[in-house]
Amino acid sequence: MNKDFYLSKEAKYIFFAIICMCNVAFLIFWVAETIHTYRDLIKNKAPEVYVRVFLCGRQDKMEHENSKRAAVKKKEVIISKIEEIVLFLNMVKTMYIKDIKFEDHERLLELLYLSDYERKNIDLTEK
Repeated sequence: MNKDFYLSKEAKYIFFAIICMCNVAFLIFWVAETIHTYRDLIKNKAPEVYVRVFLCGRQDKMEHENSKRAAVKKKEVIISKIEEIVLFLNMVKTMYIKDIKFEDHERLLELLYLSDYERKNIDLTEK
């Protein structure tokens, strides 16, 4: 018997337990996401049923959910725009590092000076 790749019984049980825990975690996540997806489907296709089944017939909860969802959507759009700007600035930085000339250099400088000025005036203290 080759002892180079030999696992003891305890090691086999540990690896088996790790595999089982990963599978259970995946199944829990999958079931939760599936329920969330079906809930959204019901909400979009039959809002009256959604209110009766998931919100105990309270229309005010539906309005609260919609406002929370709109806030999350707005936040996602803002984060996406910030990521696009960061990618753009990284591309411009690479062009400057490589000393590559481009047409709208003056417009970029205006944008940088404006954003630097505005950055100093924006209060980022948490509420």
